[in-house]
Amino acid sequence: MAQYKAFFILFAVLCGYAFCQQSVTISPTADTTATISKGGELIVKIKGNPTTGYGWYLSNADQLKSVVQATNLNAMGSSTNYVQDPAPAGFMGVGGTYLFRFNALTAADNVNLNFVYRRSWENTPIRELTVALKITE
Repeated sequence: MAQYKAFFILFAVLCGYAFCQQSVTISPTADTTATISKGGELIVKIKGNPTTGYGWYLSNADQLKSVVQATNLNAMGSSTNYVQDPAPAGFMGVGGTYLFRFNALTAADNVNLNFVYRRSWENTPIRELTVALKITE
């Protein structure tokens, strides 16, 4: 009986650890900070309207690979998850929200996620947004 009790305690601890991985969602409209735990997930929601030709892009994805893993970027650095705002049938040009997802790979004090709002064929953004991320053990 003691073996089963020990097994269930170990199982509960391991399952608890797996399900306690932190998930933080932010919706910044200006530069901001966020804190997550190593192994946790950060979801960044940014309002935008791709029907104008503009989109949000993570401009420094290559520099972040050893600290955070961006899990839903396309080849150009934009999110593959975009949710259009509710609108009446037939409405065109409706904006929505880009959802960027990141997994924290290692602890770090100051990781900047640099987002730019620009047209894919232009280099100059019309808006920039930085999320200063702290990843704790």
